[in-house]
Amino acid sequence: MTIPLSPAFKEEYIKNFDLDDSPLCDSLMFRSLLGAVMQLNDCRPDIAFQLAKISQRQCAPREKDMSALLLLVHYLYGTRNRGVILRRGDRESARTLVKLRGYSDMAWACHGNGKSHYCVCFDLVDEVPGYSELHPLRKIYNTGMFYFKSFMASTVDLATCEGEVGALVEGGKDGIFFRGILRELHQEQVEPTPFYGDNDSTILLETQYSGKHKRVRYMLPKIMWLMEQTKAGVMKLLRLGTAEIPADVGTKNMRGTVMYTKMSNVMGE
Repeated sequence: MTIPLSPAFKEEYIKNFDLDDSPLCDSLMFRSLLGAVMQLNDCRPDIAFQLAKISQRQCAPREKDMSALLLLVHYLYGTRNRGVILRRGDRESARTLVKLRGYSDMAWACHGNGKSHYCVCFDLVDEVPGYSELHPLRKIYNTGMFYFKSFMASTVDLATCEGEVGALVEGGKDGIFFRGILRELHQEQVEPTPFYGDNDSTILLETQYSGKHKRVRYMLPKIMWLMEQTKAGVMKLLRLGTAEIPADVGTKNMRGTVMYTKMSNVMGE
C-alpha cells in the first residue's frame, strides 16, 4: 500500500459514513488500534478531525472503518518526522512575557445526526513591541498549538452563526482555564485574550447586540455570556480569514496546498 500524502478520508467513505454497507470487523482489534492512535493526538493535531470522525464507529465497526483507520496509520508512518514543535526552555524564556491566543472554527451540520463539528485551539506568542493583533501570523512564536480540540457539538445548531457562537463559548471556557494556569505561573494575562474566528455575524453579536434582533433570542444565553466576558476583559473577538485560521484543520476533511499550509501553522513548522 502506498503511503498517503494526506490524512483525509476518501469521499466515498465520508458520503456513506453512516451506512452499514460493509461486513463487520473485529471490534476489539479496531478499538485497540484506535486507542493507540489517539495517544498521538497531543503531538499530531493534523489528524484530530479524522480521529473525532472515526471514533463514532466504535460500537459496530465495519471493514470500511478499519480501512480508514489503517489509512491514518500509514499516513502517520509516512510523516513520522512531523509533530508539534515546542521551544526548549531556558532562563531567558522563563522571564519572557507570553500572550495567550485562541482560535475557534465550526463545520455546520456535517454529521449524519445533523450536529455540527467544533474545533478550539490555543498557542502562545511573545509580548514583543510592534505586535499586531490584526495580523497575528506575522509575529508568531511558532511553537505550534499546545492545545487542540476537535469534537462534535452536543446539540443541533439551527444556523451557522449559532454553531460559531457555540464553538466560541467552548473556547472561551477553555481560555478562562488557561488564563488561570498562566496566572499561577506568574504570567498573568492583563489584556483580554484574543480569539480569532472567520464569522462576521458572531463578532457583531458579541460586540454590538442590542436586543433588537428577535431571531437570535433562542441563543441569547450564549451571546450574553460572551458579552459579559468581553466587558470583563477576559476575551476579545477578532476576525481571521478562512485561508489562515488554524482551527480549520480540526473541522474539515482537507487536502492539497491549503491543508499543508494550515497544518504547518498548527504544528509550528
